[in-house]
Amino acid sequence: QQQQAAEQALQQQLVTHGSLPQLRSHWQNAERQLHHWQQLQEHAALRQPLDAQQQRNAQALNAVGSRIQEQLAQRDALRAQYKALKDKVADKQTLLDQERLIQSLQGHRTALQPGDACPLCGSHEHPAITEYAALDVSATAAALQQAQSALESLQRQGEQLNTALSTAQGQQQQQQEQHQTIAQQIEKWLARWAELRAQSRVPPDEAAWQQPDTLRTACAEAMQQIAQLQQNLADAEAAERQLQQAKDACQAALQHQQQIEHAQASTRQALQSNLSQQEQTAQGLQALEQ
Repeated sequence: QQQQAAEQALQQQLVTHGSLPQLRSHWQNAERQLHHWQQLQEHAALRQPLDAQQQRNAQALNAVGSRIQEQLAQRDALRAQYKALKDKVADKQTLLDQERLIQSLQGHRTALQPGDACPLCGSHEHPAITEYAALDVSATAAALQQAQSALESLQRQGEQLNTALSTAQGQQQQQQEQHQTIAQQIEKWLARWAELRAQSRVPPDEAAWQQPDTLRTACAEAMQQIAQLQQNLADAEAAERQLQQAKDACQAALQHQQQIEHAQASTRQALQSNLSQQEQTAQGLQALEQ
């Protein structure tokens, strides 16, 4: 009865869940599936940081690009101002040189009398004597100095702007290199994602990395399936142990029964031998009495 009950329990497990090899195979497949879902989940988690880096990089590139454009416009404006101011300084310098030359001839102008011939040009008319006398060389020199100072200031601004522009261009180069690096990382990520999806028994959606809850749910369901399979396997193994124990007990009982039957047979044989001896003895006694 114990053996029959164990066999019925095992048969029920096999009918419900399959044989032990099948259960172990299902459990191993479920373990592999869980590992695969975990790989998908872990790989998907790498994508969002890459996208965040790419977004920050794009913003930084836009910002430094705008700054460079502004600095280039400022440099063009400074160059135009510098050229105009440089021309002004040259004009002031020429005017100052002329005024100084005219001033150096002041003694000759003072000696000129109306109607006398000019010793330099021979003219008898001297209409610019009064105008030349009114020249203010110091004012022209001051204007030249002011223009030169402004020109030097523009030059310093230009040098500072060039330094800032060079720095910004260096930052732009770094951001562009980072952009290439991130793009390569995303391309590598996409290749691995495609590989993992292709290995899936039921491939997830291509954009499943944007749905972490879906991947977590899939992992949780896989873990529940494994737990159920482990329980089914444990139940089937327990039933198999019970059956083996019942078989062992039945075998032991059979051996014990055989030993009893053997002992009984030996006893009967001994009794039969004794009876035969007794009959022979009795026959011997009868023969003696006769």
